[in-house]
Amino acid sequence: MKEALLRADSVVYNQASTGQYLEKLFERMGVVEQLKAKTTRYPSAAQVMEHIIRGSGYEIGFGPITEIRDFEPKGLIFVAPLPADVQNYTTYVAAVMNDARAPDAGRDFVRYLTSAAARRTFAATGVESSLY
Repeated sequence: MKEALLRADSVVYNQASTGQYLEKLFERMGVVEQLKAKTTRYPSAAQVMEHIIRGSGYEIGFGPITEIRDFEPKGLIFVAPLPADVQNYTTYVAAVMNDARAPDAGRDFVRYLTSAAARRTFAATGVESSLY
């Protein structure tokens, strides 16, 4: 990964949580200074994807897998997730509040989120899911 970043003509990522994580990762990798002059950052992942689609040369763009998959029909190529030793995951939790207006519907929805059908839907969009 380090070699690919250093060889790239351009490195593109967002200013949101993905970009914040990448900044820290690049610091840990010791490449921040080498990347500074060739880095472009955008407010959103969608803007990163549009930049990469329009780009030329050897550019590397980073974004959430779900966002990248949304842009594949427009010509974007999802190469691979970050290597496991540097991967970052966002955890989401679903719960029904004690005073919910429709607690049964809420429980049904949470149950659905843990179903095989929902897991297939998540996987198709690039979301890894695990149940704890």
